[in-house]
Amino acid sequence: RNLNTVRTHQMTVSTTGGRLVLTMASNAEPDFADHFAVDDRILLSDFDANAGPDINVGYWKVQAVTAHGATPSKLTLDIYGGQSLAGLAATAGDATTPAVVARVDDAFIDHTLEGRIYLAPDYSTQVVNGNRLRIPLSPTQRERWGQVFAVGDLVTLAGWTKTGGGALPVTDYLFAGFDGNALLL
Repeated sequence: RNLNTVRTHQMTVSTTGGRLVLTMASNAEPDFADHFAVDDRILLSDFDANAGPDINVGYWKVQAVTAHGATPSKLTLDIYGGQSLAGLAATAGDATTPAVVARVDDAFIDHTLEGRIYLAPDYSTQVVNGNRLRIPLSPTQRERWGQVFAVGDLVTLAGWTKTGGGALPVTDYLFAGFDGNALLL
């Protein structure tokens, strides 16, 4: 649906101002602007760490995208999973195993999603485990949900804790929609 990936060994890896910068080797390579937008969450894979940390670990957040023009396309990434860039030296794989930059579409990767989950037996939504849930969202969390899930998508809730203590079991639900203020599962 919205899965976007760029696979090539023809890009350079650098850092500037605490950010990771991927730059295409030439305008003949894929244009990052055709695949990614500011605030997208992405994963990197098949990059070779020659020194320093492994940039294939953790999520990254797109801070800026520059389209091909007088210079090749560039993707500037913010650390989004506690990574370090200290001493980084990496390359974009090789011709047989090129590096991959992939937007994470069917997952919402954001540590700021907090709130309460309400059982809502009055919703007529059919869900996988028989429960019906409503998750209210703050105004800043509402904007991108329609870009992430479609009605009928399987959604996994993980990492939630119960008000009285203890973890909520990892559970699968069907996405029923968004009512303007809350997710309906």
